[in-house]
Amino acid sequence: MGAWGHGLQSNDSAWDAIGHWGFDVHGIPPAATLAKMRTPKKLKVYFDKIGTYPNSILGLADYLLDAGVNLAPVHRKINRALKQARTEISEYRNPVERRAALDRFANRLAGEPFDKTAHTNENKGLMTKIAEILDIERN
Repeated sequence: MGAWGHGLQSNDSAWDAIGHWGFDVHGIPPAATLAKMRTPKKLKVYFDKIGTYPNSILGLADYLLDAGVNLAPVHRKINRALKQARTEISEYRNPVERRAALDRFANRLAGEPFDKTAHTNENKGLMTKIAEILDIERN
């Protein structure tokens, strides 16, 4: 897995799952794609096709929450992925931040308040991260 951060959308597997369904990589899914996913049956089909890898499931789920999609039809699959992801926290460079990202996601999924600034910062795109690193090295 290529990960450039601890956010749920900050890894290759997440963006493979997101990109597979034709989402605009700039962050706004095409309206037609979202309209199809708003039916419980279509949402289940999408999540079944991406398999069982937690980063794929959680990254896609996080992205869809950003777009306002109701994920209730796939909560069970998402919760299994969340549980598995919690067992893999030690694989991250900063396990404390990864745990916080998973906790934030669980709160969002439950409809509870969450830190939107932290969510945005932990899900910066790869190119943004690279630009930040290059800028730091130049200074």
